Amino acid sequence: MPGLNLTGLSRASSRRPSARRRKAGAREGGVVLPVRALVALCVACMVFVLLAVLAVLLWVVSLSWRHQQLATTLAHSNAAAAAAAAGAGSGLSAGAAVGDGGGGGRAMDKEMNPADPMHHHAAPPASPPPPTKSVRRRRKAKPTDLINQQRWQQFYRNIVLIVNYKRPQQMAVTLDLLHSLYGAFFQRILAVSEHGDADLGVMESPVKETGQGHDLPPGSLHYSVLPKLLTWHPMAEGFLWMDDDTVLNYWSMSRDNKSRIWFLGPMHKSWRVASLDPRAGWRGGWGGEGGGGGERGEEAAVKYMEDASERIEESGEALQLLKQAVAQALSHLPPAHLQQYQQSIAPKSNIFLRAASDIFYIPQRHAPAMRVLVPIFADHRIVADVAIPMMLHALEHPREWDGHALTDVIYLTGTDVNTPAKFYSPRVTAMHPWGLSAHHHGSHIIKAMSQGDPLLESTIDGERVGNL
Repeated sequence: MPGLNLTGLSRASSRRPSARRRKAGAREGGVVLPVRALVALCVACMVFVLLAVLAVLLWVVSLSWRHQQLATTLAHSNAAAAAAAAGAGSGLSAGAAVGDGGGGGRAMDKEMNPADPMHHHAAPPASPPPPTKSVRRRRKAKPTDLINQQRWQQFYRNIVLIVNYKRPQQMAVTLDLLHSLYGAFFQRILAVSEHGDADLGVMESPVKETGQGHDLPPGSLHYSVLPKLLTWHPMAEGFLWMDDDTVLNYWSMSRDNKSRIWFLGPMHKSWRVASLDPRAGWRGGWGGEGGGGGERGEEAAVKYMEDASERIEESGEALQLLKQAVAQALSHLPPAHLQQYQQSIAPKSNIFLRAASDIFYIPQRHAPAMRVLVPIFADHRIVADVAIPMMLHALEHPREWDGHALTDVIYLTGTDVNTPAKFYSPRVTAMHPWGLSAHHHGSHIIKAMSQGDPLLESTIDGERVGNL
């Protein structure tokens, strides 16, 4: 045909693949692409498996290292306990110097009086104990026990434990037991008493319970030392206060919130409420007599005030003096804390409360305020069972406290205090009264607490346990 460019048409045809070649290419591409994706997927899986194996190996090595570290710590503790027991002899009692460092060294040994009835049970045996005695007391540590030990150490290591000695005569013979029970977890253990002892590292309370018109129960004003302790330890996470006749189950508190206040809840049977009215006395229990009920603290207080006329009774001179002191202390509170106290207790009621304060916890964020509040209540000689709950309510509302902490403390009364081991449970937070002030109960306390911490008894030399 005229004008037809056959050369250009031939070139275009040569660049266009035939239908057969296009089908072959499609089949080829359909096979090659899935194979490449499959290879990439296999490589990714292999990398993931290798990383997982490496992570498991690292975890096993880390766990083994932790177990080895804890085992070394336990071995050192056993060696130190055995050396202390061997050096003490039958006529000596090792007094522990407690303070910064938790695991610090022992203070100078104090000679015991063999004629003291308190030590009759500690007389040396007629024949030396069999060499396997301490071995039989110990069992092989399980990995879970060691892991728990490390977890408790991490939780408590930056908390200051303050032990209030209501009975100063017990300090020399129980400080070693105090260190053995809690020194592995608390790096700082401080002891306070009305009668300090520099050799034992016991601080003296600046406010005395005797004098100024009337005497107060022992240990009632020991909280007056708190401002000094709070100032000395500005980097601590918090301060755990407990009386010397209290057993602390530290494993039950290792999940509590360290940034909040720990205190007995308003439903505890130890709580009492009273009006500043001179005619009114104590009312037992916030939720009813002896506790119980379902009312919140402030609601129970308001209800009490509404029908207080039915409960008015004559009160003793001590209660009248206490009411006067409370009224004066409230008048000296800073406005912000007074307002917080009124909101926490009862906005429409002029009342105060009393609660067992054998154990409580103050987080570091409240330390500055406590340094202001404590002198106000201590200067007016207000006993701890009234001053502590009032100060805590002046810090913040109870709903801001840790609602789980210290909700299951056992308080023994009546004849039950004679057989505390019968009522002990490792599932509760603490138990009172049963503790360091009862020296002859030392071995029973260790055995009881070993239900919650199986390694506790193995860290205390068997001969010492037998002599407690």
